[in-house]
Amino acid sequence: MQELTEIDTAVDHSCTSPSSERWNVFEPMSGRWSWLTVFRCCRRVAKDPSEPTVAAAPDVKGRAA
Repeated sequence: MQELTEIDTAVDHSCTSPSSERWNVFEPMSGRWSWLTVFRCCRRVAKDPSEPTVAAAPDVKGRAA
């Protein structure tokens, strides 16, 4: 497990040779999925505002979770 530091935007990243990945993560409090840009080079993370969040799938009774 790694500890990551959140930055406001990916533009705030300052490494000269960035190494990044995009992660699709579930936010349990809101029940939504979001995209994060993770910079492995300096262990920083930024929420990607360009992707809309996706609502959680409905439960087995057909209602939203």
